Amino acid sequence: MKRFYFTSIIILCLFSCERPFIKLTVSNAYDVLQTRPDSALFLIRSIDTTKIMSQRWKSRYALTKAIALDKNYIDTADASFLMPAVKYFEKYGKPKESTESYYYLGRIQYNAGDYASSIISLSKALDASKAADSRFRGMIYTALGHTHSKNHNNKDELKYESLAYHSTLEYGDSTYINFARFNLGIAYHNNRLLDKADSLLSLVEGSDYLVNEARIALADNEIHKDPHDAKRVIRLIEQTMESHGRMELKHYYEYALALTECGRKGEADHYLSALSRFPDDAKSYWWRYRIANYNKDYKTALKYLDLYSEVSDSVVVKRLEQSLYKAQAEHYSLVSKIARAESSKSRLISIIVILLSLVLLLLLSIGFLKYKSKMMEENDRLRFRQEESERMIKRLSND
Repeated sequence: MKRFYFTSIIILCLFSCERPFIKLTVSNAYDVLQTRPDSALFLIRSIDTTKIMSQRWKSRYALTKAIALDKNYIDTADASFLMPAVKYFEKYGKPKESTESYYYLGRIQYNAGDYASSIISLSKALDASKAADSRFRGMIYTALGHTHSKNHNNKDELKYESLAYHSTLEYGDSTYINFARFNLGIAYHNNRLLDKADSLLSLVEGSDYLVNEARIALADNEIHKDPHDAKRVIRLIEQTMESHGRMELKHYYEYALALTECGRKGEADHYLSALSRFPDDAKSYWWRYRIANYNKDYKTALKYLDLYSEVSDSVVVKRLEQSLYKAQAEHYSLVSKIARAESSKSRLISIIVILLSLVLLLLLSIGFLKYKSKMMEENDRLRFRQEESERMIKRLSND
């Protein structure tokens, strides 16, 4: 790897003024995006952009940079460097270039929290992805599922995560399949299809990180069942702790409830005391209500239920936002369908015009041929009369 960097620096120093080399560098960076994304990012950052002259290669550079940042887990929220490339590829690019530019634009808009714009960009990527392989289409579906989840639109989240899962099954790579399986399990959970979520999350394999994510998600899914298995919740959470898996505050509240239900009140109180140092929100109020209600401390349970209800008023606003985002997404879908219909209509009109032109040309040809035939007949008659006149003149002269 050190030799690669050293060689690249020497080449850049020697040939940085040569446009063909810049093209070669951008192409090489793009080629190693999947296998060596850090090397791709190094190459891209080494290029002097003032020496890129054509709009096409400026666009190629911007797209490669966007992909390299994403592949290296650098979540940029500024899409300004990519927008000219998106517009260029929309007009002059190949389908793959247009698909990738819209996809990574959608990813950047997602990072910026602009979920409505992200959905539109990702939908455009999907429209342009007819020639894309099942892996990349799966990536687009996954991004759409995540974005709809952020908009609290669980129904569309499930729709796109299901499409992503089937695309990865078609592609056949086990890593992609396990990530898609996990995402679909989460989508089932968010739609309260808890048994389906359980069956999928239980099948997740792969890296320690992903297995731990699936394990804590199973615990979260189990605690929401009615009835649920508190011992299973404890076992899953303790396995996650032992594996140093990622846990959120809600998981510790769920652990405290499961401990309480299993008669381990002292341990539950210890965790609740530690959790009291963090700011409360709707989730914390809900779990404290559940624990107090289980302990038959109804006065405390009522207090937390009231607090939960007050904080949860924001859910109404979220639902309204969800409706707005859904309306925007449906509007784009309708506009896209109209555009495709107009395009089909335009093609049909063009075909009709061509056919009518051919028919008119045929009629003109037939008319011309008839006129030509008539003129030839007229010429023959005139020639015959002329010859007849000449014979008559000769006879008269002889007489």
